[in-house]
Amino acid sequence: MLRTESLWVRLAGLTAFVADRRTSSPLILRSHVQLVMLALALRVITLFRLELRAGQALQGYRRQRFIVVLLWLWSPASLYSPSLWRPTLAPKRARVGLVEELKPLYKVQWLDANDCSKGFDYLYLTKADYEKLPPGTVEAHKVSQGGEERYVLDAIIGEGQKSTQGGIGVENLQGSGLIAGETSRAYQETFTLSYITGRSVGIGAYLNRLGQRNIQMVSSPMILTGYAALNKLLGKNVYSSQDQLGGPQIMVPNGVTHQFSASKAGHSPMLKAEAHCSPQAPRDRAMVSVLATALSLAGWVSHVAAHAEFSGQTAPSLRGQATVVDAPSAPVFLDSAIFERLEHFKDVGVPATLQDQIGRATIADGTCRSVVAPGSGPFPLDGYAFWHHNPERVDVVLKALAQLPSTSQPSKFVIAAKKQLPSACFYGNQTNKLDLYRPEDLAKALYNWHRAICDRDWEDPAEQPQQQALTTGFICMASCDTAKMELPAAAVDAFSASMAAAQAVTKSMCAAMPWTSKGPVTPLDGLKSYEVVRDDQEGMGAILDWLSYVPKDVSCLPPVCQPSGSDPWDRDVEFEPTPLPYDPRDFLRGVIDHEGSRKRGFFDAGSWIEYLEGWGRTVIVGRARLGGMPMGVIAVETRSVDRLVPADPSNSESCEVKETNGGKVWFPDSAFKTAQALKDFNRGENLPVIIFANWRGFSGGTRDMYNEILKFGAMIVDALVEYDQPIFIYIPKHGELRGGAWVVIDPAINPDKMEMYADVDARGGILEPPGIVEVKYRAPQQVEAMHRIDAKLKDLDGKLAGKEGAAKTDIEKEIKAREKQLLPLYTSVATTFADLHDRAGRMKAKNVIRDSIDWKNSRRYFFWRVKRRMLQDHMIKRLQKADPSLTHKGGEALIQKWSAESNVDFASDQKMVSWLESQNELFSQLPAGERSGLLSSLKA
Repeated sequence: MLRTESLWVRLAGLTAFVADRRTSSPLILRSHVQLVMLALALRVITLFRLELRAGQALQGYRRQRFIVVLLWLWSPASLYSPSLWRPTLAPKRARVGLVEELKPLYKVQWLDANDCSKGFDYLYLTKADYEKLPPGTVEAHKVSQGGEERYVLDAIIGEGQKSTQGGIGVENLQGSGLIAGETSRAYQETFTLSYITGRSVGIGAYLNRLGQRNIQMVSSPMILTGYAALNKLLGKNVYSSQDQLGGPQIMVPNGVTHQFSASKAGHSPMLKAEAHCSPQAPRDRAMVSVLATALSLAGWVSHVAAHAEFSGQTAPSLRGQATVVDAPSAPVFLDSAIFERLEHFKDVGVPATLQDQIGRATIADGTCRSVVAPGSGPFPLDGYAFWHHNPERVDVVLKALAQLPSTSQPSKFVIAAKKQLPSACFYGNQTNKLDLYRPEDLAKALYNWHRAICDRDWEDPAEQPQQQALTTGFICMASCDTAKMELPAAAVDAFSASMAAAQAVTKSMCAAMPWTSKGPVTPLDGLKSYEVVRDDQEGMGAILDWLSYVPKDVSCLPPVCQPSGSDPWDRDVEFEPTPLPYDPRDFLRGVIDHEGSRKRGFFDAGSWIEYLEGWGRTVIVGRARLGGMPMGVIAVETRSVDRLVPADPSNSESCEVKETNGGKVWFPDSAFKTAQALKDFNRGENLPVIIFANWRGFSGGTRDMYNEILKFGAMIVDALVEYDQPIFIYIPKHGELRGGAWVVIDPAINPDKMEMYADVDARGGILEPPGIVEVKYRAPQQVEAMHRIDAKLKDLDGKLAGKEGAAKTDIEKEIKAREKQLLPLYTSVATTFADLHDRAGRMKAKNVIRDSIDWKNSRRYFFWRVKRRMLQDHMIKRLQKADPSLTHKGGEALIQKWSAESNVDFASDQKMVSWLESQNELFSQLPAGERSGLLSSLKA
């Protein structure tokens, strides 16, 4: 696919043609191939009609199944597509059908004509009907029954019948196998991307996975078998929707879906929270602005005012009509969820703020929203009565909450709550007082709820799926109340009906304001997330964003954007990693910290896009730009994260399992994620990769060994061996790389492509210092060091010489006491001694890293180094194309020779970039037939 020409992208359920991504201009056919592909799309596949004009919406579509004619046309088109390095396209699933023409003709031979319940013997056609059928319609043998000639059906073929045109069964499965193999090969040869915008079943789901890269719409599941068929197989109604089987809540955590798009009927333009979080703005107003923006972008507000005033401070402009939440027919919150939330309110508050006025008001508000149906009875949706000048009503609710009977039976507890609390929640006057809300009230209330959702280190029931939905609903209501937005009465129930919806909103909020030990932090780049894609037009935008990192063909470099004047390559990396756990996304994208200070990250502002976020969460992968150059990025989560394994609805004894995975450790899923990301970056994308290595090692416990950690760790090595673009491993400030984690990413795996660097404050070694002290610098050796260094011990050792009897015993006691006193200090000394072996100075001296780089200067350094390596490797590949016998090192030696002849310093990345750009331009102007001869003469 040429970047300046038309692009093809495979969509599951629909197939769309995407116009010129550079100009968004009407389609211009530049080759016969495009004409053929257009004909295939619009005439053969005929999925929907699309006016190819910029910004025009879809006019209509119909779902498409695979038929044999389509499959055999699709395959050569797809085979031709990789030859031009273009993405491929495909429709939905294998078509299934019956020979409709036989339905009114066949007859049944019952075992007892008077009692059909006894069953039947065979199906047959009369002689007259059989003779009317075209040859090949059926296979049958003739019998005589009661003097009548019959043709007993042995097989139905359907040859020549209209209903079987294109195939109805196994012939389509054969064709599906054909395109499955072709899709797998396409991923190896070119860039493949699937946008799941409709239900994807069977072979359609497999094609999505075979193409690897997937963007999934919230209402578009990927399944193998429908829920109704599974219910029939199980003999009971276990599943209620296709989403339970293959919705985003399944496909995001298991790594099949790279991006998750929450689409709804209406939409507003995408907004960025960054513009509303200036350092000068008060923190409470910033929080109101960012969360209101996050919630509106997530699409859960029914009507949005053009502007909302908060004490003279304008909130984000929420243009357009936002989405109406479709409420379920009945509340679906589990009693256990309400029980856990109310019990938590009783015990510790939200969180531990029972003495704080706003905290108490928030608990009262959440308590009433838990048990009183929103919009029913006397309880209005707004929380004014609790948050504004009504401490008496808060006290009434909290007292009623405290008096609820203690029990281990959730249903009994909730029944009591629903009987006792509504009267406490009643306050009569429903007058809307939204204009009187104060931003500080809202900020404090949202602060508590926000922590319940976003603070992973705080043990709160909100982390459980049902509780997450409940708390998310509260946050939306509270924010909408004070932002002059209305929420449908059953909105909280709607969240519980769709875990994916609650998780999407939660993710938007926590992305907008991540939680740290000092409170919420606003990311510099705001909401750069595709959870807010609302329709296929925005879905196409997500696709084009991804394609902006893809080269025009597999032999070209990825497209480079001009660096922004507001964020030049020549600047410091302002965010500094700390020794304590932190969110590594902050050093990738930048952040506005809790004090309102702007801290720019390693990559260009606004360029970071994360993929596979819900899977293997101890590793972070994405794409970003460095001075305009696209890069694949792999970073390490330093904090502990939870992995949830859902219960199996078909097994009544199964339950949800919550596993806690520590930071800076590879687990089976995150190791697999690392290998998969490397394959995606390499195949069709040609991206240079930077790995911010900060691993202590692999998790090797029984569970993880059983879950194939060895297999997935080895896959990382396999991916690095076959990687064909430059790879930069950088141990960041306060980072460490140890043991097996070092081994699987050491540059010796692929020396032509890999380089390793370390920050001056980074560490690398086999064991951590305390561990190596336990092995190589134990207590006896530490005691020896004491006697060598400590003046008092040296004095006592001198006195001990020649002493006998009681005097000797007394001195020995003094020595033992002194040793005991000094041992903790000398253990620390030994640890520091061991730590000195792990520092960047030794790494460089042993030639295991190429250089040590100061963190603040790392952006400048890698800007020139990445650019130089991309240009240099590209030139080497072109030389190898002219002379296949040339090795990578041979090509590098030639370039060094030529640069020396041009008086260019080969060691200077910046100077080599200028020289390589000029040489590549000259080389590209030569006719292909002359390049080989020129290369031979230059080598001589």
